[in-house]
Amino acid sequence: MRHAEHVMGTVVSIELADDLPPATLTTLIDDTCAGLHEVDRRFSTYREDSEVCRFRRGEVRLED
Repeated sequence: MRHAEHVMGTVVSIELADDLPPATLTTLIDDTCAGLHEVDRRFSTYREDSEVCRFRRGEVRLED
């Protein structure tokens, strides 16, 4: 099963070669893509609402 996901300003290609049921492979791909989008949402230097941009503006602090 192959999938291309647009995330982080690029395209991520995922290819799974296994005898698992297609629904299981789809779930694996969906979970992987969700994780990539979460990383992008939190750490993007281009999204104004990301934690990185909010930290840069002084809106959030690092916890000790």
